[in-house]
Amino acid sequence: MELAKKKLSLIERLMRVGNQETLEQVEELLVRVEMESRAKESLRAIEENDVVSLEDFGKKNQSWLQKKSTK
Repeated sequence: MELAKKKLSLIERLMRVGNQETLEQVEELLVRVEMESRAKESLRAIEENDVVSLEDFGKKNQSWLQKKSTK
């Protein structure tokens, strides 16, 4: 089954779930999968040296905050 169809099928099945506990379990599973995916992306970025120093990150954040506060 192609990915889009699989997603729609899962959504349809999820819509029929009436048990709060089951929905919470599904939500926990999704959070865990999302976190694992983000961790893998971060590790890949580190391996490819696609990183920003904490100092540069802080400077960019300060600049963004200043621009945001002047709007």
